Amino acid sequence: MTIIELQKFSVSDLQRSLTDTRRELYEMSLSLVAGVSKESHKKGACKKNIARILTVLNEKTS
Repeated sequence: MTIIELQKFSVSDLQRSLTDTRRELYEMSLSLVAGVSKESHKKGACKKNIARILTVLNEKTS
């Protein structure tokens, strides 16, 4: 998602999206460690999404 798309979300939607994305990153990390998945490139994209969500969330709450 882009920052412009995220700015349309409410604070509660952003918090929910942040929780979901963090969970996705955690599950991805576990599957990479277990050797189940080889998609390590998606981990960086997931971290960027978390950063975008946090940026917009900080703008909305300050």
